[in-house]
Amino acid sequence: MYISANKSEGCAPEIIGYTLVNSIAGSTYQWDVGSGLTNGADTFYSFYNNATVVNASVKINLPGGGNCVIIEDSIVTIHPIPIPKISLSSSELCDRFDSVILSDITTNSASRIWVVDGTSYSNSSKQIKHSFATSGLKSVSLIVDDNNGCRGASQFIDTIIVYPDVNFDFISDTSGGCSPQNIAFELSPKPVSNCGITYKWTFNGAENTSSTKENPDIVKYIKPGNFDVGLSVNLTNGCNHSLVKKEFINISDTLNISLTTTDSVFCLGEEFSLVKTLSPNLGGETTWEFQGLDITEVDSTTNLKSLISSSRGYLSVTLKHRFNGCETAKTFSNLVKINGVKADFNSPDHYHCEVPHTVHLVNKSDSLDATSVYYKWNIYEGTKLVNSSSKFSDSFTFNKIPASYDVELIAYGNNGCSDTIKKKNFIYQDTLDARFYARPKIACVGQEVRFINQTKPSSYLSGDNFKWYFKDNDGTTLLDSSTERSPLYTYQDTGYYDVILIGYNGVHCRDTLELIEAVKVVIPDLDYSINNSTICNNDTIQFLGQTLPKDADFKHSWTVKNLDGIDSFSFDGDSVNLVLTEPGKYRVSYKHSIKGGCIGEDTTFAYVNAVSSSISLDTNSGCAPLTVNPSLSLEYNYHKGSTSNQTTYKWTTTPSYSAGVINDTSVSPTVILCDDRNYRINLETTNSMGCKSYNKSVIAYVGVRSAFKIKNKNVCLGGKLLVQDKSYNNVTDVEWQVIPDNGAVITEDSSGFYSISVPVEGDYVLKQIVGSNGQCYDSALSRFKVVMVKSDFTLTDSLVYCAPVFVELNSNSTNGDSLFWDFGDGTNNVTVTSKAGHIFGSNSGWDKGFDIRLIAKSKEGCIDTLTKENYLVVQGPIPKFTLSNFEGCEPLIIELKDESIDATSVLLNFNDGTEPLTSGKKNSNYLHTYLNTTNSKLKQYYNPSLVAYDSLGCASVFKLKDSIIVYKKPSTVLDYQISNNGCIPFNLNFEEKGKFRNNWQWYLNDTCISSIKSDRIKIDRFGNQKLSVVTSNSSNCYDTIVQTILALESPIINILSDDSLCLYKSSQFEGVVSNQNPISSFIWNFDESESSDNKNTLSLKPRKNYSSAGEKNVVLSVQLQNGCSDSLAKYVYILSKGDIDSPEIQYISFRDNKNLDIAFETSTYSKFNKYLISSSLKDTTLLQNQQQHLFEEIFVSQPIDSVCYDLAVVDVCDLKGKYSTKHCFMVLSIDTIKPYVNSLKWSPYIGWNNVSQYKIFRKTSGDSFKEIAAVDGKQTRYEDSLLCDIEYEYQITAVSPSDEFRSKSTTAKQKPIYNYNPKLSSIANVSVLENERIEIRWPKSTFKEFSNYIILKQNSTVLNDKQEFETKLTSYIDLEVETSKYSYIYKLIEKDRCGYLSKLDREGKSILLSGNYNKATNLTWTPYLKWKNGVKKYNLEIERNTTFDILSVNQGTDTNYKDEEYHREISGDYCYRVYAIGIDGDTSYSNILCLNDNPIIELPTAFTPNGDGLNDVFRPLSLFIDDEKDLGISNYVFSICNTWGEKLYETEIVTDGWNGYYQGELVQPGVYVYRIQANGLNKERLIKKGTVTLLR
Repeated sequence: MYISANKSEGCAPEIIGYTLVNSIAGSTYQWDVGSGLTNGADTFYSFYNNATVVNASVKINLPGGGNCVIIEDSIVTIHPIPIPKISLSSSELCDRFDSVILSDITTNSASRIWVVDGTSYSNSSKQIKHSFATSGLKSVSLIVDDNNGCRGASQFIDTIIVYPDVNFDFISDTSGGCSPQNIAFELSPKPVSNCGITYKWTFNGAENTSSTKENPDIVKYIKPGNFDVGLSVNLTNGCNHSLVKKEFINISDTLNISLTTTDSVFCLGEEFSLVKTLSPNLGGETTWEFQGLDITEVDSTTNLKSLISSSRGYLSVTLKHRFNGCETAKTFSNLVKINGVKADFNSPDHYHCEVPHTVHLVNKSDSLDATSVYYKWNIYEGTKLVNSSSKFSDSFTFNKIPASYDVELIAYGNNGCSDTIKKKNFIYQDTLDARFYARPKIACVGQEVRFINQTKPSSYLSGDNFKWYFKDNDGTTLLDSSTERSPLYTYQDTGYYDVILIGYNGVHCRDTLELIEAVKVVIPDLDYSINNSTICNNDTIQFLGQTLPKDADFKHSWTVKNLDGIDSFSFDGDSVNLVLTEPGKYRVSYKHSIKGGCIGEDTTFAYVNAVSSSISLDTNSGCAPLTVNPSLSLEYNYHKGSTSNQTTYKWTTTPSYSAGVINDTSVSPTVILCDDRNYRINLETTNSMGCKSYNKSVIAYVGVRSAFKIKNKNVCLGGKLLVQDKSYNNVTDVEWQVIPDNGAVITEDSSGFYSISVPVEGDYVLKQIVGSNGQCYDSALSRFKVVMVKSDFTLTDSLVYCAPVFVELNSNSTNGDSLFWDFGDGTNNVTVTSKAGHIFGSNSGWDKGFDIRLIAKSKEGCIDTLTKENYLVVQGPIPKFTLSNFEGCEPLIIELKDESIDATSVLLNFNDGTEPLTSGKKNSNYLHTYLNTTNSKLKQYYNPSLVAYDSLGCASVFKLKDSIIVYKKPSTVLDYQISNNGCIPFNLNFEEKGKFRNNWQWYLNDTCISSIKSDRIKIDRFGNQKLSVVTSNSSNCYDTIVQTILALESPIINILSDDSLCLYKSSQFEGVVSNQNPISSFIWNFDESESSDNKNTLSLKPRKNYSSAGEKNVVLSVQLQNGCSDSLAKYVYILSKGDIDSPEIQYISFRDNKNLDIAFETSTYSKFNKYLISSSLKDTTLLQNQQQHLFEEIFVSQPIDSVCYDLAVVDVCDLKGKYSTKHCFMVLSIDTIKPYVNSLKWSPYIGWNNVSQYKIFRKTSGDSFKEIAAVDGKQTRYEDSLLCDIEYEYQITAVSPSDEFRSKSTTAKQKPIYNYNPKLSSIANVSVLENERIEIRWPKSTFKEFSNYIILKQNSTVLNDKQEFETKLTSYIDLEVETSKYSYIYKLIEKDRCGYLSKLDREGKSILLSGNYNKATNLTWTPYLKWKNGVKKYNLEIERNTTFDILSVNQGTDTNYKDEEYHREISGDYCYRVYAIGIDGDTSYSNILCLNDNPIIELPTAFTPNGDGLNDVFRPLSLFIDDEKDLGISNYVFSICNTWGEKLYETEIVTDGWNGYYQGELVQPGVYVYRIQANGLNKERLIKKGTVTLLR
């Protein structure tokens, strides 16, 4: 018999079968194959988990009772499974840059398969190099076959990290400049990473060439050039990222600037030059800045400045040169010094009217910075030198008269500078020469004329006197005289006036000058013109001032205001051009004046015409040809000057080609637009005055426009193409086509988008066809693509045995640009190639496989997913177990449950040093106890494992991902010490001295007292005390220890007495001792060692009389019979006067004139008894309430003098403290001396250090006080001014320095002196303006207290029609008037600032003109009232051609007129107005009255057109005829025909007539027929026919 094995060698774990060959039936067997004797049959199986060499033996117990042993050494060799090991060139890589070298360092490895991030390397060498396509954590798998044929596999999960790339950039605040140049750099954007970041900047060409800061300090470039800037971003993961910007910084160089001059010292007024030099001279611009002197440039070039200085001192020059953005600045300090002397002189006697004449010249020169000066005098007569001198001051005598001399003084300084002053005609001898002129030379009647005296002073010995004589315009009569130097005179009549000036002095010099016609006095003839009073908007209108006489110095002023709009203009000048843009009626006001007087005014009107239209279209879109019918709306039409309101039109289009306008001048044309494009329709509108406007219509869209937008032109198969319709121009129909169609489905959603689905992949064209009601069309095309992604993969063998196994999968996907693999074993990977290798490290079981999923994704983002369930079966056992718990304090009991699948046996290793457990039982539970066996660690980790075997010998290992944690239990040691021999109170010091704990909870008698390692507590209760501590650690493991301690009773002492005691008074003390243990002894100590009763051992209730003040420490000491003793000290205070506090008075203030509040600080003294308040008026007041801080003093009558108060505190021992500072209240009084002023005076407030300010309050009857002023605290007077005629009451408030307290004085009342307005108020002038308003004027008030004017208005007819206005001006325009119906009376009142009114004087009354026509015009008007000197005359005017002319002049009392004249030039209404002229020259206008009657037309029977000026024209005499047009038809037509009926002449102008000519030639004498058709102003229709004879 012998032993055989089914394998001679194997790889652990392995199961070996042994057979006893030729065994004897009926025998029993005991096998030993490496694990001890085991009963079995003749065939025996053994499991080997580890490598070994097996020596097999079997003991055979024969049936007959014998036995034998068979041994077979080295029958089987079990080899170890190779454990793959790898080395890495680096476990940390940087994205985009790095690769890794992987090395197989497994012992005895013969062949291998690598799988790196899904990429497989089969039959590879020991070392491979791999680059990763993506960033993140990467895993490596390695399967190794060794020389024994054993295979081992390992997965190195997340063994490599590929760090992602970082994005960053940098910027600078400038890209260059001038060296030295400071530049700031900063990151933008900053790099973002989870790792730490360091930086390395490099700055080529900079002073500081590098930096390691995130944003470096300012970088200084000190030399020119173009420089690179680099930045290296270094991560703590070892990845370095660099960025270099080439020639990022451009630095220019500064220049060397020099400045030279011919000398460094010059004189005042001397020209000198500065020369600039640049090195290198590269061009650019230089600016010069001069400091220190007043400099004038005489000449200037690029590099040279010629200068003169008008001041002395040093000149500094700063040059700034700019070139290529670089500025070089240099300052040349004190470059030039300017010295000088200043020549000057005067004379007290340099003019005289007699000879000989001695002149004394006085030198006034300034030597400035010269230490000595030489002078030279030169006297010139014309150009001839007549005298000279070198004296400092000199005198000269002259004998020639008349004569004048120039004086020149030259000063020469020893500083090299000189100065010359020359005064022309400074010396003169001449008789008194009277000279003058009048200003103005031409003046108006009543205007002041100033006579300007130009007479030179005649003699230094005597002043000049003057006598003026003013002659009348007759040249002989003397009007007036004057002795003023330059008098004023007013002339009251027109004419030329002679003036005589006589000049004389005290030395008998005399002269007389008579100016003939020195003054011309005129009444100006106001005249002006407008070149065209009717214009179109945007035209120019010219205004000409033509008032006569022309040689007068008139100022012409104009005001132009649009009465229908807002434009208004004011300007001066005799000729002004103005462009008016706003249409309407303009009031043109013209005024002339001479030197502020001689004022004349007039008003006329100008009209600005304009026309404006707007366009509307019946349609603005449609198909070509599009017919549009535009219509217009005439917005406004100003056509003053033309009776016709007609307008003409011109229609055009933009563009004008491919379009036509039918009836282009009609109101409603037809426009045909022929092309598919956008048009505008234009309109030019012209009115009857030729004014034009231009308008454009809205855009007209012709044709439809196809347009659409595709959101994404690549769509995934099954997805939808989103299309937005963008067509426009009246689109009614939209059609879509997909080319080729391929079953495309098109739908529209509610948001205006179309969704297009195409079921076939490929390239397509989307076509849009749009139309408008089936009449016009347009189309547009756009390409798109349908992308299909199809996921598919295969596997060479879908059934493998016993993990680990290597599997390679092949992707057959369509358009899969990136592949995501899910291997079903909890791992996944992304590849960009079609192959994906993977090592399956676990079995799937015998009946179930791994689900493998592939997601294929295209670059367009389209994806497809394929999952193959149970696709790969890796047969073999699946080991698994679960634990009841994973952590806890020692001893930790763990229950392990086997949950393995397809296993026939398991090996359980607890990995804590105990024997592994082998079991053939299926899914059993096992208990195991873990201890923390370490001496210093709180935690100990264990990792149990399970090996499962199947029947074919496949072994698979399961390990938990998480470890079992066993926590160390605390080891507790308690230690304590006590003080005071255990007598309470004593300190108990306790400490815990164990290990493995970091938390403590201490308890005394089960009450928590501390949570720290060592602490102490005071024990104040006698008896047994239980001290315990509970310790724990961070693992929540606990331990407890308890100790009992005995505490002894101590004396309990209390001292009863008052805290404050009075000096020299007996005080009672009592000692109270409360204890169970008896007293052994006691002693008192009263802290007054000098007294005989300081100590006491006889009584616990002693008395003590203190003889010294202050704080005393009274001590009672007691000892008990148990040996415990204690003492108690109590402080008592023996009161003294110095302890009492001294509260201050805060303020005293009057509540009213009889009630005074005294506010003071509250005493804080604990032994307070009462307050003492004293004053100079009464005895001391006692206050018992300590909290009281306000006391009210009541007076019988109002005090007239100030009273002072002070305060003190008295304590319980009747001791009195110090008095406070005295406070004295204020008493106010008032004087009134000046008008409108009350003068206030008050006694000062005393008590504070000072008063910051006094506030003055005032009120009147029924009012409350209001602050009116504040004055400095040192001032006790105030004047209240601008008061009215009422009584005022005042009060003064003093303010403390910190503004914390205030004190009120007594009050006082006073009524000031008040002067009322003595003037009588009068109206100066009332005049009707433009027939629609009245202007009222009056002289300016001279009353000092004036506030404003009140105008009282009354209708002179309707007596209850009254109104009142207020104004501050000296004129008022009343618009609420009916000037053609009523006369109005105006009165003026002046109101002063207090509202008091002045008395009335003269009123003003407007003129009302009324009348009627009955073969003549009968006019009457109300007289003007009331000028001071009355009315001089009334001028009656009639309107001719829009201008009023004087018709009659009536005396001031005559207010009636009858006009019997026929006014040929007036065809319409007769319009009149009156204006009154006062004796003082003022004027007042009436309303305008227009009258008419039945129309009258009269004609002569013959006329003689012979050119003699008599009866040359056949002209009707028309009266009250309407010459306007109605709807473009004239109301008046006058025509002439010959006897044949041929029309020779026709006019629509009433004032025109026939001159006998036809077609430029005089017709033959004879009889001609006339016909007149006319409308009267009263609408009466006239037709007049007849004949007229033309005579020669």
